[in-house]
Amino acid sequence: MSNSNSRTTLINRDEALIAGVQKHLSGVTLTLVGQALTTKQIVSDLQDLIDAANAVPSARAAWQAAVAADKAQQAGSQELVLALRQTILAMFRSQPDVLADFGLAAPKKRAKLTSAQAALSAAKNKATRIARGTLGPVARQQIKGNVSSIQIVPQTAPVVTLNGSSGTPLTKA
Repeated sequence: MSNSNSRTTLINRDEALIAGVQKHLSGVTLTLVGQALTTKQIVSDLQDLIDAANAVPSARAAWQAAVAADKAQQAGSQELVLALRQTILAMFRSQPDVLADFGLAAPKKRAKLTSAQAALSAAKNKATRIARGTLGPVARQQIKGNVSSIQIVPQTAPVVTLNGSSGTPLTKA
């Protein structure tokens, strides 16, 4: 017997138990787990196990189909929900109690930077651009490539002349 606990193995094991009980223990009452059980009760319990195990793949497939349908529905309605939220925020921006009824909160106002904070931010931005070597569009236009080190070698096409008597081409390099 296999030691695997896969669903198929467990179903096969239970079916083999049913076959063995029906073949060798018919009409016998056994005391199992503190209960006196007839052969029919044992077979019924084992069959219930098999039926429950067989129901799992179809239930899982139904669950996966439901999850896929939910994801498709969410993706399809995402634009609608976003537009609705933006419209509600535009309509009731100054009424937080009404926004709360929709489950929304008014967007926070951006904090105004002090002059010291703005100067520090500008200095950091400039230092970052220098460190990364980034340039603006005007500075990028001023950069031109150097082609003075490239040698241009002209190529000549081969000269083709016709042989006077036979008319076949003669190629000279």
